[in-house]
Amino acid sequence: MAATGEGAAAPRERISRDDILDIARRQFAQNGYRGTNLGQVSDELGVTRQAIYYYFPKKHDVLAGLFERFFAVLESAVETAAASESEPGARFGAMLRAHVETVASDPELSSVFLSEGHGNLPPAPAAAVQSRRKAYNDKFVQAYTQGVAAGQLASDVRPRVAVGLLLGAANWVFRWYDPKGRMTPTEFATVAERFLANGFSAKGSSPGPRQR
Repeated sequence: MAATGEGAAAPRERISRDDILDIARRQFAQNGYRGTNLGQVSDELGVTRQAIYYYFPKKHDVLAGLFERFFAVLESAVETAAASESEPGARFGAMLRAHVETVASDPELSSVFLSEGHGNLPPAPAAAVQSRRKAYNDKFVQAYTQGVAAGQLASDVRPRVAVGLLLGAANWVFRWYDPKGRMTPTEFATVAERFLANGFSAKGSSPGPRQR
């Protein structure tokens, strides 16, 4: 919410809340949250700090805004994917694929969300982020549980453990995947989902020494 108290500057027409978040996303991803100050953001935008304070009274409000942006994109993508499949097993796979594609599509925002953490926020917004993350994770646990009940997903591992392993692997693709490379984020997500679902062994064979 915009600051409206004494000393709050009126926003300049050529700067918006999204403009600030766009620059902060890149600055935080490159320099870290603690290594970035709002002066760097305002300098790149060509405005005073007061113009930023109109939208974000505190630096941590910018970070919270980036978390909110990522949650919105992630949740929308996963909900759309879940609605596209009627079979529980396929639904879980589509959700995982949507998660991977979202993380891979915006490595800067993913970096901020996954690397900076809610520990840089005051207690109340940090608790809100943690609660939202848990709710998001619980959707995957529920989807996996439904897949197990339908006999379509592995039942020899607890759903929360399975989800933790899969999302844990998916979350860190931003570290090395290049969205401008030979494989698009959508293609990459499809390959990742298939690999995570089927494992690395060729069907019908067990891993062993390569034959000469």
